[in-house]
Amino acid sequence: MADARYLLLVNPSAGGGRAMKRLPAIEAEMGKCGLSFRKVETTGIEHGCRAAAAAAEAGEIPVVCSGDGLIGKVGGVLAGGRTPLGILPGGRGNDFARVVGIPTDPAEAVAILAADHRRRIDVGEANGERFLCIASCGFDSDANRIANETRLIRGPAVYAYAALRALWQWKPAEFTVTVDGAQKRVRGYAVAVANSKAYGGGMFVAPDAELDDGELDVITTAEGSKWSFLTGLPDVFKGTHVLRPEVETRRGAVVEVSADRPFDLYADGERLTELPATITLLPSALELIAPAPEAVAPSPNEGLATASLPRLRREGDGRARRRIDQPTQRARRRHDATRAPAAAHGARRDRTPLLAAHRRASRDQRHQRQDDDGRDDRRRASRGGA
Repeated sequence: MADARYLLLVNPSAGGGRAMKRLPAIEAEMGKCGLSFRKVETTGIEHGCRAAAAAAEAGEIPVVCSGDGLIGKVGGVLAGGRTPLGILPGGRGNDFARVVGIPTDPAEAVAILAADHRRRIDVGEANGERFLCIASCGFDSDANRIANETRLIRGPAVYAYAALRALWQWKPAEFTVTVDGAQKRVRGYAVAVANSKAYGGGMFVAPDAELDDGELDVITTAEGSKWSFLTGLPDVFKGTHVLRPEVETRRGAVVEVSADRPFDLYADGERLTELPATITLLPSALELIAPAPEAVAPSPNEGLATASLPRLRREGDGRARRRIDQPTQRARRRHDATRAPAAAHGARRDRTPLLAAHRRASRDQRHQRQDDDGRDDRRRASRGGA
């Protein structure tokens, strides 16, 4: 339509076809809300980016129905301009939508689009390549590559599978991480440079990160046994892994990362660039159609002592640092105490956490398929009754 206000960009391959399955409901809801749009099915990320840029030039608002990959790339294209980005989750992990409070249900997601509330967010940039969520390397590079190559497993369960496969063959690497000029060397698993909180289908690897604070959260995971790493993975879904001694969080505006062997840097589920990498932010560069931050449900670790850590560190006050130490130590003791009974009984309970996370992801995926199938059945019944 020549007078379309929205360009609906649909990635047919997103989420193993999930975006296409939701498309009829999305189009129906947009019609109900009186949203004028035209639709383009993308043939690849580059095609989607070109279509979004052309739409912005023509005064249309690009709305991406896909996973984090295409959403991140289109967001990068629009960054620095005046055209907002709309998103309708249609991928496997949908982590960006999760963090900004946009649900996967088509009716609810379109209602947010129609409400047209806008907020400005920061956009990350690594070696000149833009991203919205989290840029990571090391173990994460291997896990991302495996997840992207996997075809038989769909939905969030693919991330658990990829983590297990990557861990089996992993050998520690030495990373050099410089944050605002302060250099540290870390031998271990991974470095994550976060603009947002979550990746990997609900892993809150940077629970204190904010999309609009002008800073990057840098999370490093140092060397430890593979068993310890494996049993600690479920903590990432809750954001409580930051209490573990091998995990360190720093914060800054300019981050440089290199390693003792080649690694690709991944972000938004896609390969972004390679190491060495310099990562910065474009503050408030993108206008996003999304709920106000205060209307979004809190991250899983809301209320932990670490939630106030970055703010207190920025104060640079000795008294503030003393205020950090005691509650953080108490939180760590509580965390350790919950693990003691498992250790006392042969660590039987520690043998199953990743399996439990995998089962939860599989259950969520099964319920989503049932919801989608139910909507399809009701739609067909409605047409038959008419």
